[in-house]
Amino acid sequence: MSTSSNLALLSQRQREQGAVPDSRFKTGGELGESPSPSQGFFTHISTGAKMLPKGAAQLSRENPEQKKKIEALFSMRRQFLSNDIRSLLQSICDHVELRCAKTKWSFDYNVAYSATALSVRDRMIELWNDTNRHFHEKQPKRLYYLSIEFLIGRLLRSNMLSLGAMNEYTEALSQIGLDMEEVVEQEEDMALGNGGLGRLAACFLDSMATLRLPAWGYGLRYMYGMFRQRVSEQGHQLELPDYWLENGCPWEIQRNDVKVRVRFYGNVREQKHYEKRERKNVERRLKTKGSDQSSGKKGDVWGGSSNSQAAPLPRSALSSDVEKKDDTQDYEDVETVEYVDVEVGPPQIIWENGEEVVGKAYDVPIAGYHTLNMINLRLWESVPSNEFDFESFNRGGYDDAVKGKQNAETITQVLYPNDAFHAGKELRLKQQYFFVSSTLQDILRRFEGQFKGTPIFSHLTQQDSSQQNIKIPWEQLPDYIVMQCNDTHPVLAIPELLRLLIDTKGLTFEEAWNIVQKCFAYTNHTVLPEALEKWPVDLLGRLLPRHLQIIYQINFVFLESIKDKYPNDIASLSIVEEWPVKSIRMANLAIVTATFVNGVAELHSDLLKKTIFSNFFKVFPNKFLNVTNGVTQRRWLLESNPELAKIYDQYVGTKWTVSYRVLKRLEPVIQDDTKNETLLQQFWSARRIAKEKLAEVIKNDCGVEIQNIEGTIFDVHVKRLHEYKRQSLNILRCIAQYLELKSIGTQACANAVPRVVIFGGKAAPGYYMAKKTIQLINCVGNVVNNDESIANALKVVFVPNYNVSLAQIIIPAADISEQISTAGYEASGTSCMKFCMNGALLVGTWDGANIEIREEIGDEQVFMFGLITEEISTARQHRFSQEFNMDNHLDGALRAIETGMFGNGDEFTAFTDSIRHKDHYLVASDFQQFYDLHKLIEDEWKDRDGWAKKALLTSVRMEKFSSDRSIIDYSEKIWGIKPCIVPSPVRDTTPSGPVSISTSGGSGVSAVSYGGAQAPSAAPILGSGGPNPQQRAGPGGAPGAGQGQRRPKQGKNL
Repeated sequence: MSTSSNLALLSQRQREQGAVPDSRFKTGGELGESPSPSQGFFTHISTGAKMLPKGAAQLSRENPEQKKKIEALFSMRRQFLSNDIRSLLQSICDHVELRCAKTKWSFDYNVAYSATALSVRDRMIELWNDTNRHFHEKQPKRLYYLSIEFLIGRLLRSNMLSLGAMNEYTEALSQIGLDMEEVVEQEEDMALGNGGLGRLAACFLDSMATLRLPAWGYGLRYMYGMFRQRVSEQGHQLELPDYWLENGCPWEIQRNDVKVRVRFYGNVREQKHYEKRERKNVERRLKTKGSDQSSGKKGDVWGGSSNSQAAPLPRSALSSDVEKKDDTQDYEDVETVEYVDVEVGPPQIIWENGEEVVGKAYDVPIAGYHTLNMINLRLWESVPSNEFDFESFNRGGYDDAVKGKQNAETITQVLYPNDAFHAGKELRLKQQYFFVSSTLQDILRRFEGQFKGTPIFSHLTQQDSSQQNIKIPWEQLPDYIVMQCNDTHPVLAIPELLRLLIDTKGLTFEEAWNIVQKCFAYTNHTVLPEALEKWPVDLLGRLLPRHLQIIYQINFVFLESIKDKYPNDIASLSIVEEWPVKSIRMANLAIVTATFVNGVAELHSDLLKKTIFSNFFKVFPNKFLNVTNGVTQRRWLLESNPELAKIYDQYVGTKWTVSYRVLKRLEPVIQDDTKNETLLQQFWSARRIAKEKLAEVIKNDCGVEIQNIEGTIFDVHVKRLHEYKRQSLNILRCIAQYLELKSIGTQACANAVPRVVIFGGKAAPGYYMAKKTIQLINCVGNVVNNDESIANALKVVFVPNYNVSLAQIIIPAADISEQISTAGYEASGTSCMKFCMNGALLVGTWDGANIEIREEIGDEQVFMFGLITEEISTARQHRFSQEFNMDNHLDGALRAIETGMFGNGDEFTAFTDSIRHKDHYLVASDFQQFYDLHKLIEDEWKDRDGWAKKALLTSVRMEKFSSDRSIIDYSEKIWGIKPCIVPSPVRDTTPSGPVSISTSGGSGVSAVSYGGAQAPSAAPILGSGGPNPQQRAGPGGAPGAGQGQRRPKQGKNL
């Protein structure tokens, strides 16, 4: 069916004008008719009313008549949008024509995506506005999650699942001949992150919304993301701009009313404050003969008559000699008053001049799963404060006229500018400060609004609270907000909050410091000392002179407080590093200030206390704690692996989507060989579907066709490229296996267990060794994949441009996942959690979250190998001793590279030398165990039922690694926040008369009020039985809550 005419089927008006007849619809019903009543959470929403705001509208505070009209206007929007199939089709049609400005002649899948996304967003915004209003009225303590990355991925499918609207929209699109999968494929990933840090933040937002916490995320709106990865014919990584905004983003809401100014460079000066004060003086005056005693009056010196008193005499003239010369002269003491300028209070610090940019806000609603709560992710874009320099333009300086605009927009163009150069380092620092300054100004504006009664949106021009009569209780700030710094990138928020409180709100340093220490928490994500962020003092002082002063003051106060007790640790505890380059240690600043410092896995948190932050742990033993990372099962299982999700729905119901522990009910069935035959067959069927989908991607993107998909081990190693993550170890194993296959002959290869090793991930543009590893993987693949002598027993592929959407295809198809970092280097890792949730068996070292996963799912379900953290130091010494013998398979693999089997050996000299002569990450030390382990894996694979049981047990035992559990831990241990539940909408039986907008007409609106019935205090309880996997119920149990209603038609006057 041609999509160019599909839109004609959406509109009755267009059908009347000669569009394609109704006979071309899906048979079995009229357009918009549901095949069966859809009465879950989605349609339940539309039967009630939206939250009605309390108080007067902003435009009508001083005008009762206007207030009445505005209330009448918004009463027409009291009922939620209707969610039946016909209403959804009408909504899509409206957006195609009115928002996308398209017609039936220009209607295609890209337009269909935009219109469908906007239709979904309409329904989200209703909940989003209600949630913001509810938070504003209840004023709970709020969490603000600050992260430089948010790797959100695609949102259309995710949002429809959260709203419970997947079935309705799928049916609506199918009725006009459109496939939902094709529509979803039109969406670009939001390029707001790179790796695990950003994806963790995205999972956390999902859980915060689902758990109905009063929380917001803050980040940056990157125009080009990090980069779009391509691979050259020679195997090199190529970096191209990732212009994800080329076709716009329907999910973001541009807030032209939310802008803040951010300053860079400039100078700092002190401005002293004076006031006139009265000062009294007593002077001896010469009294003239006959003068009245009262002639010298108080204050005469400031304006009395010249004849009323004599001028004062100097003290030297009042000697006894003078008095003896003229006995007729007389003297008197006269009190005088003068007004002098007296310095009052501490001097005000003023940061001025320099350059200024404007932070412009974009909001992205974040849906909770089957809940009315809809939280917010606010992203900042940098724009110029002066869009165009007309004076320069008129003088012929055409480049200078737009220079300011270019400099401002550069700040948020690219994630992680290459900091190998000074300009890149400066841009990174600019980026981080722009982020935190915009965020802090927004947060403080919202806090002030609580006490001023101002609207919840800010404007470019903001009045200082000191200019108003309302006194803001800044000491209460920690009672209302807590900010979580996701790594050190947002830590500049600490001196920025101090600056704002001292320089713009009038607090003293002591008052502000007492507040700031209660507002922040810090999550550390690395145990690598070289990865801890530091900024050279000369760079920080030039770009942010005021902040350097504040950091020095923080450091002075901190060191003064501990110098007597810890005199030998001052150098390591100081925020300022003196050598080799005088720098500011951002992690130290975070630890000194934060209420809590957490690691992200038990091993990681233990290492923080024993190694890089051991001295801080002595000073602040109660600050350090652990919160193990987690991932959301709604994105990584329900959405990514729908076939496996249907199996779980069938056996235990749907509640596992919000309470992962429910899946443990499946354990007895998995382990009972008399009951598990059907379950195991269903598992392999689901795995085959996922593998076929991935195989199609590999064929299209890599040109490699996989034979015998079901019988081939899909061995997956996808993550950011770094030497400690040891993609080098895995590719060397692949080479060794290839050499072994070559040695046994084609016939033996035909009987071997087939395997495809799938790599993916991006290397930082300036990371030479990581990029060289990518080149080697591709060169090995080119040889191995074209060698017919090994009979397809091994394939090696590198899938380019690894992102969230690609991960959602790769992860459900994996049979094993490689988590093989050097012990003690991976803080946690979350890809291991995603793979295990989907039933991939873990091949891992004793590092990060691998250890905790093994404890939870059982030793029988994992393949562990290698050194433990405590052995690393000794192993490094042994590695280059005479007693160390390199494994023959490893030596053979290195020689194959060096002799040119995979291209010019000189191309990879740096790579092979790093293993033979440096080997900081101990590839050679772990290689033999790793190679032998994969032989064991091939033997285990032959037991199909045994493998399926291991995979299912792995999946259902992953409760600890749900991000819901992580967020509950953060809320209870660190943030001190509680759910703020938006009440459920209920119907009001009170009748209501017509609502009039103007004297020329009106519109009757059914009376529907927002009741006080609340949703459950825990996560929504879905169907506890075994509902149809195609229909997922909302809060309240099984389907049957009633059909959604259309909004009554409104009057023409609106």
